[in-house]
Amino acid sequence: MERTDESYSIALTPRESVGSEHSREEKHSLLEDENPLASERWYHNPSVRILVGCVFGIVVGYLMGKYGASKEVVSWISLPGELFLRALTCVVVPLVFVNIFLSVIDMLASGHAAKSGIYTVAFFVLTTALAVLTSFASVLLFKVWFSTSSTATISASAETALPCGQDTVVQWFPNGTLLCASLSITSGGLPVVLPHNDTSTKSSLSQTIQDQIFRALVPDNIVQQFISGNYLGIMSFAIFLAVSMQKVKPRPTTFIHFCQEVNATLLVCIRLIIDLTPIAVFSLVSGGLGTTSNLKSVLSDVGIFLVSFLAAIFIHYFVTLMGLLWLVTRRSPWEALSTMWPAQVFAFCCASSAATLPETLRCADSVGVPKSIASFVITMGATLHMNGTSIYFPCAIIYLTVSTGDEAHFTAASFILLGVLSMMSAIAAAPVPSAALVLVIPMFNTVCGTTGATPANFSYLLAMDFLLDRFRTWLNISGDLVVAECVAALAKKAKLDTVSLEG
Repeated sequence: MERTDESYSIALTPRESVGSEHSREEKHSLLEDENPLASERWYHNPSVRILVGCVFGIVVGYLMGKYGASKEVVSWISLPGELFLRALTCVVVPLVFVNIFLSVIDMLASGHAAKSGIYTVAFFVLTTALAVLTSFASVLLFKVWFSTSSTATISASAETALPCGQDTVVQWFPNGTLLCASLSITSGGLPVVLPHNDTSTKSSLSQTIQDQIFRALVPDNIVQQFISGNYLGIMSFAIFLAVSMQKVKPRPTTFIHFCQEVNATLLVCIRLIIDLTPIAVFSLVSGGLGTTSNLKSVLSDVGIFLVSFLAAIFIHYFVTLMGLLWLVTRRSPWEALSTMWPAQVFAFCCASSAATLPETLRCADSVGVPKSIASFVITMGATLHMNGTSIYFPCAIIYLTVSTGDEAHFTAASFILLGVLSMMSAIAAAPVPSAALVLVIPMFNTVCGTTGATPANFSYLLAMDFLLDRFRTWLNISGDLVVAECVAALAKKAKLDTVSLEG
């Protein structure tokens, strides 16, 4: 799991303070259910079940590919996995909206601790930006070894139909007339097309940046953004709405409570869907391998992706975070590692930042971070600061675009857009199991400019996520500890009041 906004008696988040009276009990019950260490039997462990599904999927997919299973057989085996992805995509768009809205409300509501709050937000943004840059550097270094699959999600067609209205294109009919008609209508018309090498279809870099980033950032129809899944437009509208609501007097708590209830309901939906992950992993992996003749190439790509992701994780931890800690506190990285490891080991084992939060706070207390700062920074970081997640997105999206043959759709503007989305998602990711994985498909479609497309190799990311999730969580709580120590050191130097940060 990535990050959750569970609250503890030592530090209440703003989201809980405006919630219903029974929200705390519900959150603790959810926390107990999500803790994989609470299960005594091995077959109750979600990671074990996903691993079993992955192994069976590889075996069945290999046999189908070897003995030439028909397309009908492969499609039926792939169907449960496709339905799983459709269900995730259906729920994740409204979930992203309400979660970012509530996260911004939380951040603004707790912004009274002037300097310490500024320090915290500054470190959050700095480490997240450096994590994204590290991820780009790592995956671009290794991407030359990715092989291109023949099962690309977005085919590089040589022609483009001319649109002339909503869901219609210019078509030529046998009687010689040109009319606007839907391609879904079997009327005998042929779409009028332009070749891609026509200069009229090419856009400059400046125009591409304007269209894919700035115009997408300010939507003209929010309903259309939800329908098309424009991730950037939904996020910007949620942020704008939250900031505007803070200026309304009296505070419209009814709408905030409504969003909290919607958020809680969608979280239950996600949990029910995620429970089916082992079946989906089996279906998607076996279906993907069933149409792949070169299993060695697939495994090689997956291995290279894993190496690039882990390289970015460890570089960010040992170079960026430890370097920042030394610059601010003059504390030895090895000394820091010796005090952080209890929380890090616990986070890696249970893959839950929420379950690790008490241990993280104990580690912060052991190095002398004031409890007021620790509870503020680490509890807030549990929702708003995810370095592991910010590293995962660029690695995953670039891996999917290259390995599925869609690299032609990845322009310079796409890199900028991916960087912005990775930072925003890491700051306000949905507090659900495998939150980063859930956001990969809408982010892929936003960056590549597609609607409803599922990358062919996404099934391999799904199969690996039980391992990737542990490394993401490990880095997430490490980043929170480093920021807490840095804020405490700066607060001490500036002689700030560390007793009442939420005043």
